Amino acid sequence: MIEDSGIAREVFLGLSTGSKVIFYLLSAVAVIICVWGILQRIKKYRRGRKGKELSNIFGRTIETAKICLSNMTIIRDDIYSGVSHILIFWGFIVLFTGSVVVALNADVLALIDKRWVFLDGLFYLWFSFTLDLFGLAFLGGIIAMAVRRAFVKPDSIDYTRLDREIGMYSRGSYVVGDWVFLGGLMGIAITGFLVEGLRILITHPVHAPWSFVGYFISNLLQGIVDPGYSGMVAFKIMWWTHGFISLAFVAYLPYSKAVHMITDVASVFCKQAVAGAIQPMTDDELDFEQVGHMKVEHFTRTELLTLDACTKCGRCHVWCPAVISKSSLSPRDIILDLRDYVTVKSGNITLWDTEKVPYAEGKVVGGLIQEQTLWSCTTCGSCMEHCPVSIDHVPFLVKMRRHLIEGGFIDEGIQEALTNISECGNSFGEPDMKRGQWVQNLDVKIKDARKEEVDVLWFVGDFASFDNRAVEATKAFARVMSLLKVDFGILYEGERNAGNDVRRVGEEGLFEELVEQNVELLNNCQFNRIVTTDPHSMNVLKNEYPNFNKPVLHYTELLAQILGETNVSLEKIDCKVTYHDPCYLGRYNNVYQDPRNVLARLGVESTEMSHSKRDSTCCGAGGGQIWVSAENHSEQRMSEMRVKEAVETGAEYLVVACPKCLVMLEDAVKALNLGSGFAVKDISELVLESMLKLT
Repeated sequence: MIEDSGIAREVFLGLSTGSKVIFYLLSAVAVIICVWGILQRIKKYRRGRKGKELSNIFGRTIETAKICLSNMTIIRDDIYSGVSHILIFWGFIVLFTGSVVVALNADVLALIDKRWVFLDGLFYLWFSFTLDLFGLAFLGGIIAMAVRRAFVKPDSIDYTRLDREIGMYSRGSYVVGDWVFLGGLMGIAITGFLVEGLRILITHPVHAPWSFVGYFISNLLQGIVDPGYSGMVAFKIMWWTHGFISLAFVAYLPYSKAVHMITDVASVFCKQAVAGAIQPMTDDELDFEQVGHMKVEHFTRTELLTLDACTKCGRCHVWCPAVISKSSLSPRDIILDLRDYVTVKSGNITLWDTEKVPYAEGKVVGGLIQEQTLWSCTTCGSCMEHCPVSIDHVPFLVKMRRHLIEGGFIDEGIQEALTNISECGNSFGEPDMKRGQWVQNLDVKIKDARKEEVDVLWFVGDFASFDNRAVEATKAFARVMSLLKVDFGILYEGERNAGNDVRRVGEEGLFEELVEQNVELLNNCQFNRIVTTDPHSMNVLKNEYPNFNKPVLHYTELLAQILGETNVSLEKIDCKVTYHDPCYLGRYNNVYQDPRNVLARLGVESTEMSHSKRDSTCCGAGGGQIWVSAENHSEQRMSEMRVKEAVETGAEYLVVACPKCLVMLEDAVKALNLGSGFAVKDISELVLESMLKLT
């Protein structure tokens, strides 16, 4: 049995009353400096506009705690840095909690009534063991991160810009800040253990082995440091060193990279239900002298907060297809440039965490952020998917594009598409009457959902209605629906472009017109659910249109549901395929398994590309890129990169579930001269092939 008597330790061993007073004064100064820094950040955020009110506070709190305490978003894309971070995170939390417990015990309870003191006996032994264990984990995580930054040097932490020549910018402050942050944490950990080791060397407590790291250090110091006078001097020097570094870190926190310890939690808490969803322009935005994000006051308070949440981890950078294809866009640099701009304009003080950027007379778009950089984004959502702190990069880009649209700084191809949509309701500039022309000579009768009640209203979309190659897949799906005896209909010439890409190129006014026209038409139709073969249309109908109180489904969801619930006979297709996840189906709407379930029912041999599901590489069509003039494309076409990846799997077919992906990837196959041994197929075409084998 362990005796409680004498099992404790003195917090201020050998320190005079004057030393204690000085320490408390320094602590107060550190806290005041820290609080002032936090207040200046809050003042900066309050310069922004009020955003959309948060809902489901309880649910957000639970989800935020789950994400932050587990570090799941950090671990999932990089095991090395994820595990290192979780060691640092939990080590810091436990050590900080331990410091609070010691302060409460020694500075509050002991002064009120010594009988209330609880940090002794068996509790103290386990307390000491726990702090040493987590302190060791803390130090191990820091060392691992330092090794990664100094020797491994992954691309994600390479601060080289893509939009400026070397010598035209500096990232030196970021590099120094990274090392000061790591160095500060390492200094706290090492000096803390040395203080403990020297204390054990001097006092020789019988319970020392419970503080196993300190006990180990004290044994190392035997014969090097005299436990007497020189030992006490060394202890006091190290005690003050540890205290000074710790208090300096407290003061340093809100002015540096360390502030992410607070802002990351807030950013995760404030994340949108659907990452990348674009909010409509508010009345105060319409009152701006310049449309789009051009001043600090144009950002919402939440947006300003999430800018400060960026830790420069670079995951958005290395996963961005625009970066991979060597365009001028880096989502990381967009966020950092905006953050630095807001910090400078707000007059905030930072320590090695802000770079001076040429602001071109204060302009954000066209100065800080170049036009071509903004037009390089496909809005694929990969940056948001891989951001561990829930920063919504795409809405920032879209809101800056609004300024380009307003000022006429726009690619000719995009301008032509927007004009066609405005005048004809579709990006091809075809007359309304041609939208349903594909049904002619089809051995299927398709209802007019404007005139007849239907179970499934099929919102076809532009490419699926007008592009010659996409129309083949459209006809295949119509025949599949007929063979499955689904009661469905389309809107024929009444349908207009759904507006997903219109909104994402920044043309909010035209988007609102399209919504008004489509909603008015849909409200006059009788149906139970909406289905679409176009993930872009699905995304905007489901997430950004007024709620229809009717499910909006992608056609693969509908097929998976029908094939899973019925005994529909399908003939096995003997081929090897690889499936390409469309960005707006997968990352935006989390539909990954249904297309694969349909393929499994067909009996095909399926193999995955190296980038699949949430890691899927964009085909290059999104965000209006499919309309961009050929001469303005990146050095490497995303579609060709994706096809090469598919070919490496040894598959015969690259299977898609999006008309835009179908068009882009088939064009890439032709450009690469792959011949007849490899082809792009829509899932509906394979399903139809299987069903027709039985007829």
